This record gives sequence, C-alpha cells and structure tokens, in this order.
Amino acid sequence: MFYWPFFGFPLTDGDVAHWVGWARTLSIHHNFLRALTDQTHGPLLAWMTAIPLRISPQSFVLYNWFNGACGMIGIFWVYYFSKRFWQDLKLAAVTTFFFSTCLVTVYLSRTPMYDWPAAIFYFGFCGHYFLFAKEGRRSDLFLAVLAVGLSSLSRFSIGIGLSLITMLTIQLTFRKPISIVIRDGLLVALSACFMNAPWVIAQTMTYGHSFSDVFFNDNVGRFIKDQPHDTAHRDFYTFTLTALVAMLPYTFLLIAGLFQPRRLKLLWKSPELRMLIMAAIPCLMIFSLSGHTKLARYIAYMYPPLSMLLGYSYATWDVQDPRFQKWTKFMFVTVFVLIGLGLTWAFFLFRAEANSSPLFIWGSVAFLVSLLAAGFATTTTFRHRFLKRPSFFLLPFFVIYGSYFSLTAYLFPRAPFLSSVQQLILSTINSAH
Repeated sequence: MFYWPFFGFPLTDGDVAHWVGWARTLSIHHNFLRALTDQTHGPLLAWMTAIPLRISPQSFVLYNWFNGACGMIGIFWVYYFSKRFWQDLKLAAVTTFFFSTCLVTVYLSRTPMYDWPAAIFYFGFCGHYFLFAKEGRRSDLFLAVLAVGLSSLSRFSIGIGLSLITMLTIQLTFRKPISIVIRDGLLVALSACFMNAPWVIAQTMTYGHSFSDVFFNDNVGRFIKDQPHDTAHRDFYTFTLTALVAMLPYTFLLIAGLFQPRRLKLLWKSPELRMLIMAAIPCLMIFSLSGHTKLARYIAYMYPPLSMLLGYSYATWDVQDPRFQKWTKFMFVTVFVLIGLGLTWAFFLFRAEANSSPLFIWGSVAFLVSLLAAGFATTTTFRHRFLKRPSFFLLPFFVIYGSYFSLTAYLFPRAPFLSSVQQLILSTINSAH
C-alpha cells in the first residue's frame, strides 16, 4: 500500500551499495554460489533481487521488491498469529493495523537491507514455534525450522542466536523436558547450517581465507571483542530511543503502557504475551550492550512482536478510567514536544542539507505532525469506531505516507543529499560485471 513511489529514490542510505553490484553480477552470470559477495552478510537479499533484474537492471523497484514483499509477509503473519493466539478477528485486525501503519514497518519495507528479511523470518519462527509447543502440530514445526533457516540466510549468527533464545523461553513456559529442548535446539542450528552450507562451502573453495576469516569474524568475533575497523560509540541508550521513535505514531501508547506496573504483571502471565515480550527484548538488550549504534534496521527484529504486543494491550485497556485518559493525553503531548525538539536539533546538526532543500525539511515536519495527529485521533478520539472497523482508518495514513513519499520522489533530483545516494547506487550497478 505504501510502496509508491519507489521508482525514483529508495529511502535508504549509501549502505545499499554494498550489495546492489553483487545482485547485478548474479543477474548477468547466474553464478549464485561463487560470485564475489558482501561477506559481512548472507546471500538471501542478493539472490532474491538478482532474479528479476534481467527485466530492468536500473529499476529501484526491483532492487527493493523483496524487502517490500517481506513487509507484506510480516503483515500476514501478524494477522495470522493474532487470530490463532486469541481467536478474535477484531483483535487481529487491530494488531495488523498497528503493524502496517507504524513508521518503522513502512520505512524498513522501503529500505532494501539485510535485517528486515532476517527480522520477518525470525518473527515467523517465533510464532510458528510457539504454536507448535502449545498445540503440537508438526506443520508449525516445519514452518518454524524453514523460517529460521531463511532468517539465517540474511543474518547468520543473529538469526540463529535470537531464535535459540526465544525457543528456550517458549520451552521454559511450557516446561518441556530437557531432551526436547536439546532436540529442537539442534533442529534450529542444523536448519541454518544446512541452508547456508552450499554458499559457505562454495565461497570458501573460491576465495579461501579471505572469505572464511571475514565470515567468522562478522558472525562470531565482532560479538566477542571490538574489531580494529569498528566504531565503538558506547552510547548504550540510543537503541532504546530509536525503538521509541520508530514506533510512531503510537509511541505515546507504548510509553503509557510501560508505566503501568500492574498492567505489565497481567501481561506477563499470558504465555502468548510473554513470548512476544521475550521475542523483542533480547535483541534490544544485546545491541544496546554492544554500544554500537546502527539505527532502526539493526533492531528490526523487535518490531513485529512489539507491534502485536502493543495492539493487544491497546484493545484490552480500560480506557474509561479517567486517570488513564489523562495519562495518555499527557504522554502524547510529551512525545509531540520531544519530537519537536528532536527536529530542531536535527536542523542544526544537518544545516547544510536543510538549506539545500527547505521544501524537504518542511515536508518532513508536516509529515511527522500529520502522522502523530492521525495516530492520536484514531486511537483516542475515534477509539470505539476504530475497534469496530480498523480498515476504515487506513485512508488517512495512506494519504499521509503517499503524499510524503511523492514529495520525496519529486525532490530527489533537486536535493543534493538525496541525489548523491542515487548516483552512488547507479554507479555501483553500472560497474558490476
């Protein structure tokens, strides 16, 4: 729904140049296992992108089609898991609405990088494995094992590590014997290793230690100690702030819920909600403790379960309580003021870019203000109507997102800091052979 207009400019940064040349080379030679790679990541994104590039190798739509598809898969899984968890179609519609209109979902679905596919398939593992542990259907186990394998093809160690943590949490919830924990842990690890083995073996045979050393370092070494080429920021709070900003326009609801200890205790007693919490929190903790800041896409793994948790909490809140209504409005005003201060700080930090395209700056301000207003009106002023028919309220979000992305597409040839990324991508594509 929010894919338009991707024809001119993908909302991303220069990091996309790491793999677009690789994908273009694959589309020319079809050498999917031995082509020179961005060795810090898995091959899934480049593989899936290379397949349709024979049609139009300079189309940004094709370079982003897989991330857009992963966003749609995420929307399906949020609805599917909500329906099977709680047997409530209206509740499933609310959680899906939150996920599909949240700023981070729209941004990451339009930003073709490795973490979004890995995050979506990790989320698929969490949901299907929980359903297998609860109901015992082998089809859920098969889908869970397949999902973790696909996640590891995009982010090897992160996909395996987070899946094992979530698996252990689910097993503890249902108090499964240690033998089952060991069996399923081996299934997770073997699935990832089996699906990565052809690519890793072919790369090692072709490039030797230049591949194997980098692959081991990026998947193991960098989590043990700082590497010479890494930048250690040591700002252990940035990921938490990024997570809160990314949940716009529902950040105020998330914060309002977090400051209700009694409510959190009730949520923790539900096995489904406990799984969602444990599917989101480890990723945030691990990357926060690392001290390395890589913005929203590095903690993409927490957003699908967090959106489901927020949707469930919102749909079951006792909003008739006057104290809660006042608290929610206070949190909205607080978030609104903080966003305003953040935009002011960003203006001075990126003054050169702001002066080069004032229309982009004012358009961004109008976009955020409109998004916040739509989120507040939908979830508070029109709450009862929204709970009855969430799909009706997609229209204002479609207009807001569509207008902003159309403005961005119009401005990219005129704003140097936007067109420079486009030129970098095009030069990388054209130099591929």
